[in-house]
Amino acid sequence: MNKHLTTKRKQLSKLISQHLMTANSKKICLPVLCLGLALPVLSASAIAEEKQDQTKEQAEAKELEVIEVEGYRNVLKESIAAKKFETAIVDVITTEDIGNLPATSLSDVLGTITGAGITRAKGGGTEVSLRGLGPKLSATRFNGRDATNGTGNRTVNFSQFPSELVNSIKIYKSQRADLVEGGIAGVIEIGSVRPLDYGKQRIQLEVKGSHSEGADEMDNADPWGSKGTLSYVDQFDLGEMGDFGLTFGVQRYEVSNPQDRMNGSSAWSACDATVVPELESGGHRYPRCNNKPNEVLPENSNRDNPFYLATNSYALVQQGEEDERNAVFSAMQWQPNNELEFNLDLQYSEREYIEDRHQLVFEDLRRVGPNPIFNDAGVLQSYSGTSPISTQDRYYMREEEYKGVGFEVEWVASDRLTLTADLSYSSTTRSDLDRRARLRTQQYDIYGNETPLKQAFPDVSYMVPYSYEVAGDVPSFYVDPSILDVNDHSMFADSLNLYRDSSTKEHEITAASFDALYEVDSNWLTSVSAGVRIAQMTYDQEKFRKSFAQGDRDENRRVNELCRQDFPQDDFLDGVSGAAITSWATFDTLCLYREYTGSEDPGLPDQLRSPDHVDVDEDTNSAYIMAEFATEIGDLPLSGNFGVRFVETKNYATGLREEYKVVEQGDQGNIELIPTGDFNEVDFEHDYFDVLPSVNVSLALQDDLLLRGAVYRALSRPDPSKLGSGRDFTPDNSEDGFPTVEDAIKSVKAKGSPGLEPLRAWNADLSLEWYANDETIVAGAVYYKQFEGGLIPTVIDESYIIDGEEVIIPVSQDKTTDEESTLTGFEFSVSHVFSYLPQPFAGLGMKLGYNYADNDYETHDIKLGDKEIDGEYYEGIIPSAGMSGFSEEVASAQLFYKIGKLELQGIYKYRSSYHKDFLSGNNQLRIIDDSEVFDARATYRLNKNVRVTLEGRNLTDEPVVHDMPVVGSQRDYQSYGPTYYLGVRVNL
Repeated sequence: MNKHLTTKRKQLSKLISQHLMTANSKKICLPVLCLGLALPVLSASAIAEEKQDQTKEQAEAKELEVIEVEGYRNVLKESIAAKKFETAIVDVITTEDIGNLPATSLSDVLGTITGAGITRAKGGGTEVSLRGLGPKLSATRFNGRDATNGTGNRTVNFSQFPSELVNSIKIYKSQRADLVEGGIAGVIEIGSVRPLDYGKQRIQLEVKGSHSEGADEMDNADPWGSKGTLSYVDQFDLGEMGDFGLTFGVQRYEVSNPQDRMNGSSAWSACDATVVPELESGGHRYPRCNNKPNEVLPENSNRDNPFYLATNSYALVQQGEEDERNAVFSAMQWQPNNELEFNLDLQYSEREYIEDRHQLVFEDLRRVGPNPIFNDAGVLQSYSGTSPISTQDRYYMREEEYKGVGFEVEWVASDRLTLTADLSYSSTTRSDLDRRARLRTQQYDIYGNETPLKQAFPDVSYMVPYSYEVAGDVPSFYVDPSILDVNDHSMFADSLNLYRDSSTKEHEITAASFDALYEVDSNWLTSVSAGVRIAQMTYDQEKFRKSFAQGDRDENRRVNELCRQDFPQDDFLDGVSGAAITSWATFDTLCLYREYTGSEDPGLPDQLRSPDHVDVDEDTNSAYIMAEFATEIGDLPLSGNFGVRFVETKNYATGLREEYKVVEQGDQGNIELIPTGDFNEVDFEHDYFDVLPSVNVSLALQDDLLLRGAVYRALSRPDPSKLGSGRDFTPDNSEDGFPTVEDAIKSVKAKGSPGLEPLRAWNADLSLEWYANDETIVAGAVYYKQFEGGLIPTVIDESYIIDGEEVIIPVSQDKTTDEESTLTGFEFSVSHVFSYLPQPFAGLGMKLGYNYADNDYETHDIKLGDKEIDGEYYEGIIPSAGMSGFSEEVASAQLFYKIGKLELQGIYKYRSSYHKDFLSGNNQLRIIDDSEVFDARATYRLNKNVRVTLEGRNLTDEPVVHDMPVVGSQRDYQSYGPTYYLGVRVNL
């Protein structure tokens, strides 16, 4: 932790307190520069207060009466004051009281800050994007330190930090040299209570019950949930040993996150529309439209032909959930004397999560019939095709554990010199277990009788004719019920497969830093600080699959009858237009595993090495020097800081490549590839060095009007999961074999790109802030970012030895380019309380924020976009997307009202569409549609120590919609429904 976050924290706290005590006596001025930004109602506010001052001249001589302001209005006052005294361009939400942040989660709190957009999943926020940029371009610190997560990227899962145990959130939109590098978009600083700084005893208990409306009609989910939080803060006089403070908090959280869903595969192909498909042998199925002669690719000769986009598969998904989380947070602060301070932070959280998922899967949507209808972008509107149809039942479990430790020592060595040392450790371990069972339809049912499908199409084996149409919220799949009744369990009699997939992700960060701050006796220079930081990050990811297949019809009949169940939901996709199928035959997943394998969990496979293994180490060494200054230009106060940070990064990646042997196949002298079970280890190293200068200035044009500016250079590193060096071979299969080894390899997928460079950017920010009074701020900012570097899909010929034979295989992966791009944007925010209005309107207030940005960065589809093959450039056949996570517009609006003991809040959040890449990289484009969310909150204070809260999230029942690989080609539709919370908070 750096000096800015320790001693400066105390100085800021004192300044803020003094400001809040005296702010009511200040008059409002209306400078010309603010007139263009202020809303008319704010001008009315200023005039009203000025008149009040003129009529109360005699009262000014009396003793100032301090009126306690409670609830969100107090949060607003403290946040405005904290922002005013910062030395960088910062947005703040802070409150003195623990648990007073105005939302049920930290991501919801962040979503109310201007320019912050939320990535929504399971009805709530998970990640935060700043100024329209993706979460991976931001950095998040907890008490000034890095925090790990279990996803494989560098973002933070905010759900692991209970909002009830946090009392401040800062977003640094401009950089300082003493901030740990890593965020081009900004740095999010989450702060917990320092017990001695808090200065009073507090025992607080909060209990909430929740109701998820989407689970009301589910048998596999409980709509009722609960959250309990207990926190304790106290201070102790140790006599000659000084003062000791303790903060302790514990939380338990149980909730269901139900969802109704339709989603397709992440693999999409462009099929040549000039090719007319004909039924294959026996007349029972169409050929795959992406067979090599018919697939349209940028590098193929048919690249200019019209095409339509087809995905591998599509599923209807009914899903019930159980989500249980426990968290323990503690902070200890010891001041043995006035010169020495020790701080110890401890965080621990664990999560157990279960999905009971049931899917009806159209397994092969590439078998498209003649005359498909599609638009100019290649998005299919309607067609008829053939596909295997299966019911796939899944039981998915996740266990996640987070540990965080931070120890800081601060020594005031002299009146001018302060030294700070900090050690930190953060670790997240995530273990996933996914048990899946697949049962397909075929020409005979489980009793051996011919099915209507067989009678209608005698030559059919397992392919089912269906039709597809886009005519509503979701695509419509139609299956003639006289041919196949998808609700009849006996129809799913073929190709039983059990797949046990398990994975483990371990992410650790260890860091040590040393900082020195020297206060300078100068006319303009106030202090010089310097520091060094050493950090090591490790990321390890393993995936394993164990499969089981069974073809005995008698056994299939026995298990089918024993494990079948009624469809577990009465209102699946209720009210969603286009949903043609709303129920199907489902089975108890764990029952299927018990009956077929003798155990609900058959365990790991014998081979515990896999090309999916990602093993990445990253060593970072950094140092900085920074000076803070305060002077005047004419009569105008000017303050700020300037400095530079030096950063050296070294990456080490270890991956695996599976070995294969060649065996003869068929009677034509052909061959096939069989895995030997052995692996080759591949090591990769990469390093880079960066110089990151920064300047922040603040000019006080008037006491209540600040002009801030910043120029700085920043970087954002690639996700650890994208730096792997493994290669995943997929052998092709054919009864007749293949003439060569190259023909026998269907594909080779890169499990990362270890040579990726960070994204770098020069940044410039200018902000004008008018602090009309302690409850009013109007702020506007413009900013510019020039990015250095981009990504382009590249096909590289790699050499492999297979059974003693050298084989050249093309492998697609992302490569860093030296391409430059820019982002320009502006943001506007206003917060105001209408305290001058007559009752009952004096308790009305608002907070508005809007951010707009324009970015010319391009992300290309790994398969259908721009690419480079053997040094030759090919233009893509579909449009590129923007930077991952980039939204052109982000807006939020809050309206709050307090009368007596009742406080009401309404919160609206909007985020425009954006591209979101996949964790592993080297994937196709995914676009998240626009979203609008409305939340509400009502609080009633029974007395000084007890309050009751009623909250509602996603009250507009806004779904999450994904398109791939172009806008309008729906890949995923997720509906969650609203969730309600009723809580009681007691201060003991």
